[in-house]
Amino acid sequence: MSALRSQIWSLIRGIKNLGGTLSLAAGVALLAPVLFAVTIMFVMIFYTAAKSYILDQPLDPFQTFELPHGRSLTLYAEYEWFYEPPGYLYFDVVEDGKALVEERDFWGVGPERIPELEYKAVTSNDGNLVAILYQTNVVILHDFKTNRTWPGPEGKKWNETDLTWNDYVLLRELLDQFEAEGKMLYCSLLGENKFRIVCSSDYQFHIRREWEKRKGVPGFQLRVRLFKEETELATLFVTEYHPIETDKTNKEQSLQNLFDQSRHWTDWNSNWKAGWLDANTFAAWNQDQGARAWQVDAEGNYTELPAPLEGKLLTKIQRLPQSPWLYPTAPEVKQTSNKNE
Repeated sequence: MSALRSQIWSLIRGIKNLGGTLSLAAGVALLAPVLFAVTIMFVMIFYTAAKSYILDQPLDPFQTFELPHGRSLTLYAEYEWFYEPPGYLYFDVVEDGKALVEERDFWGVGPERIPELEYKAVTSNDGNLVAILYQTNVVILHDFKTNRTWPGPEGKKWNETDLTWNDYVLLRELLDQFEAEGKMLYCSLLGENKFRIVCSSDYQFHIRREWEKRKGVPGFQLRVRLFKEETELATLFVTEYHPIETDKTNKEQSLQNLFDQSRHWTDWNSNWKAGWLDANTFAAWNQDQGARAWQVDAEGNYTELPAPLEGKLLTKIQRLPQSPWLYPTAPEVKQTSNKNE
């Protein structure tokens, strides 16, 4: 009997010991996620502190341009071990040891961190204007005479497609200064806007061209509109281009049709001349439609000069450049219905 009692107590003690072991295991299992989270938190704090330390250090310079008059422009990238794509390239502008432009991000980059090809610098004849090019594309402009920089202030990057009017004007103005010296520079952010928008010499006014395609009507309608900065003042005139009819059923004639259409467009275009005669006078001339001119005052009030135009003015108009219009691409054509017809 005592032996049986002893075995029962041994069994009870075994169950208690097993329960304690299970409780300990359960406790560890419950604490494991907490311990893991705490460990991750400490790792992240250390990692963030390390990144903050690196952020306070100078960026990695990879190309410096020594410019006239004791000036320089340096391009930077983030440190290689710290870099997490996508990132940005930076630049600063220094004159006599003083930073005119602090480190400013200007271009988005991908996994390569630093582009494969080197950048190039072009300066104006007096050395007061510098352009930085990647291949043939202008990506930075700085005017030391007025201390203006493009791209604009912090956060306005080169590869932003939504340019403000002020961004556009500054870019055009600085590129025009190079063009006046015979240095034709290109910036892809302008796209075809260089031809779609025609600015007056002081950049206060500009002309925009808008193509419309009416449903069921071949060709395009061209609206020539006058703006003061971003405010539209008027539609100066409307004209139309009608393509020649071609035989679309004959595939063998397709290349010839394209050639004929291109030649027809060139002939139509060559009959047009348009541009600013001065800061306040815009004019257009067509062989069939004659010459027209509009004057705008500082407040944006505009008037069309009465016809016929006097001889000297007509001569100036006829000296304007030919072919001011470009054949519109599909996204540029505004589709309109013929509800009023």
